[in-house]
Amino acid sequence: MKQALADNDNLILPIMPATAHELRRLLNTPHSRNEHLQAALLFDPAATIALYRQVEKNRPGTAATVTDPAHCISMIGREQFEQMLAQLPVLNNDASDKRLILAQGYSQAAHAAWYAKKLAEKSNIGKGHELSTAALLQNPAVLALWHEDASSAARASSAARDGLPYDVAFSAELGEPLGEANQRLAQAWHFPKLAIDAMGDWNLLRHQPQVVMLANMLAQTSGTGWQTDDNSLIPELLKDYLKIPPESASVRWHQIAVDAAHAMTHLGYPLAAFELPMTGEDDDEELNDPRLPEFGHRKPEATPPPTDLHSVLTEIMHRMRSQANIERAVFILPNKSKTEIKTRLVLGGKKSDAIRQLKLPMSKKSIFSLMLGKQQSVWIREDNRAKFKTLIPDSLQQDTDYKEFYAMSVFANNKPLGVLYADGGKQDEANYKQFRLLCQEISQVIEGKQKAA
Repeated sequence: MKQALADNDNLILPIMPATAHELRRLLNTPHSRNEHLQAALLFDPAATIALYRQVEKNRPGTAATVTDPAHCISMIGREQFEQMLAQLPVLNNDASDKRLILAQGYSQAAHAAWYAKKLAEKSNIGKGHELSTAALLQNPAVLALWHEDASSAARASSAARDGLPYDVAFSAELGEPLGEANQRLAQAWHFPKLAIDAMGDWNLLRHQPQVVMLANMLAQTSGTGWQTDDNSLIPELLKDYLKIPPESASVRWHQIAVDAAHAMTHLGYPLAAFELPMTGEDDDEELNDPRLPEFGHRKPEATPPPTDLHSVLTEIMHRMRSQANIERAVFILPNKSKTEIKTRLVLGGKKSDAIRQLKLPMSKKSIFSLMLGKQQSVWIREDNRAKFKTLIPDSLQQDTDYKEFYAMSVFANNKPLGVLYADGGKQDEANYKQFRLLCQEISQVIEGKQKAA
C-alpha cells in the first residue's frame, strides 16, 4: 500500500453525493455567500482537499497560507470553484457499497471538524473555521487507504475497535507510520499550515494544534465505539479546554456527538455516536422523559443521569446489525403517560422508510402495544404472518421490502422501556437467538447501572 500512496498526485477522492447537491444548490441560490459553501465543505474532506489543490494550481505557493474553505473560494473565485466542482468525481447514489466504504473515513474526518468547531467556540483559541479545516484534513492517508484498499482499511478499523491504538492499526496496514504517510500526503496535496503542524508532536505551548489534535482524538475514539477503556485522558483534556468539572467532560462529549448526528443525518455517513431518525417535533412530555437524552433539546447542565439508555441502545443496536445479520434496527418507545408509542431511534434503512414515522395510540391493539405487557419476543415469518396480520401496523403492511421481522420488548427492573424491532438481512434461528441475547443485554446493562447509581 505504501507504493500506492507514494503515487499520490494522481489520486482524486470522490466527493459525497449530498455534498455535490448542496454545493450546486448554493451556487444557484441568489445571495449565497462563501461561508455557506464552506459549511457544506467542512463535512466532506474530499471536496475540501480538491479545493486546496485547486488553489495551489491557480496560485502556486499560496495554499499553505489559506486558512479555510471560504478563504480558498475567495482566492480562486466562485466561477473557478463551480468549474472545479463540475469536474470532480461524485460517488454514485447507486454504488452503495463503495459509498458506504468511503463514508467510514469521511465520517470520522467530518466529526473531527465538528469537534474542533465546538472546542473553538468554548475555548476562544483561534478561529473556528480554521481549526475545523485543519481537523478535517488530519488523516489523508486513512482516506486514501479506504479508497485504494478498503479491505486493509476495514482490518485497521476493526483492530482499532478491538483496542489496538489507532495509529498502530493503520500503520500496520499502510506499511509505514501513519503520521509519516499523513504528512507526505498533506504536503503533496497542499494542506494549510495548521493542518500540517497538528500532525506533529504534542506541544504545550502551541494551543491551536492542540485543539486540532484533541478533536482528532475525539473522532478516532468515538468512531471505534464508546465502550473503549483507554480514553481516560480525553475527559481530562476536555475539562481543561471547556473549563468544566472532570465528571462533566464525558457527558459534554456525548452531547456534542448528538449535535453532530443531527447535523450530518442527511450525508449518508455512519455516524460516530448516534444515528437519529427525523421523526418531527416531540411533545414536551417526551422531552422531559429522563430515560432518553433530549435529541437536540438540552436541559440546563446538571449532574449526569445515572443511566444513559440512548448510549446503551445505539452501541448494542450497531452490534445487532452485524452480529444478528439484520439490516434495520428500530427502537419503539411509549411516551411517559403511556398514551402512545412511536419510533425514537433507527439504525439502517432509508430516510423515507415508513417505520421512521411510526406513531400509534396505545389504545389501539398492535403487536408493539401487546409486547409492552411483559418481556417477550416474536419472529414474524411467511408461515405465521397471516396469524399476526391484524396486529401489524398498516405502515409496516405496506412495506413490501421487509416481509419478515424480529421484535422483542425490553424491560429493566420489571418496567417496560420499549420494543426493539429488526428486519432485513439474513433471518434464521441462529440470528433470532442472537437478536434476543442482545435485547437481554440492554436490560442487564441498564439494570446494572441503575443498581450501581
